[in-house]
Amino acid sequence: MSTTALFKTNVFIKDWEKDDQWNDSIKTIVNASLMDHVAKTGELKKHSLEDGIPFFTEENMERFEEIKELFEMFVEGFWDLHLSYADENPESKFITRNDIANALMKETGKVPLMEKGDHKKLHTHKRVSAFAIFYLDDVDNEKDGGILRLHDPSFNNLDYFHGHICKDIPTVKHRMIVAPTSVWHEVSPYFGDETRTTVVINLHGKDLDDVLTEKSKGFELTDIKHETGTHARLES
Repeated sequence: MSTTALFKTNVFIKDWEKDDQWNDSIKTIVNASLMDHVAKTGELKKHSLEDGIPFFTEENMERFEEIKELFEMFVEGFWDLHLSYADENPESKFITRNDIANALMKETGKVPLMEKGDHKKLHTHKRVSAFAIFYLDDVDNEKDGGILRLHDPSFNNLDYFHGHICKDIPTVKHRMIVAPTSVWHEVSPYFGDETRTTVVINLHGKDLDDVLTEKSKGFELTDIKHETGTHARLES
């Protein structure tokens, strides 16, 4: 028997084609949401920046078409990641794009803003199945740092039998990354003069588990074909 790869990790990475006017509109909403959040909660602005302010709120979704559009882009990213595993996970074929959209509707997402000297230590997101990141700024990562580093889920294997244990993802405006929560990640110290702005949102697996439980009652698993989109694989 020859050596073969048994496990894989797929990550959705896409650079969306959006113009500067759209980006400026999103950032204007971010700034307004930040001021509104500080006024309502009494939190220090610095604390709100670090933790991220709620973004896909009911009010924002009703008022701003750009927010609705960005939300649908996130749905597309999670759906594409889901499809990339569909052939190997028969139960997942019960899940539809609308199911993922409904699950995400339960999340407000957040906008964490990084200032000079900030960083995000190595972490994962507890009790979620996947996470997504969308950049609103270009950053020269070689000069200013602030680069996203994804770790192979087997990165705890510090012996000789492993490949590259991490992958750096440059900060490019309108780039979206969607990955399973098994992919630990960090952001290196940021030294830029301008605020580094991202939008993030999680997908909770329990919401999809509830859908599977309901849909699978009294049915046999069937072979349903899906068309897959573009996804990247972290090679270990």
